[in-house]
Amino acid sequence: MDPRDDASAFEAARPMLLGLAYRILGSRAEAEDAVARLGEEGAGALDGARRAR
Repeated sequence: MDPRDDASAFEAARPMLLGLAYRILGSRAEAEDAVARLGEEGAGALDGARRAR
């Protein structure tokens, strides 16, 4: 899978993820931080998995 496809899929899911994180955390700022960290960690994990092949 192309890394751009991964980024597109994450961006498409971002509004849903923000809503979910907001309901869990109760703060928009914390939700935005959590989703940003998820995106960074997810990208790093995918890069590592691709290199391991």
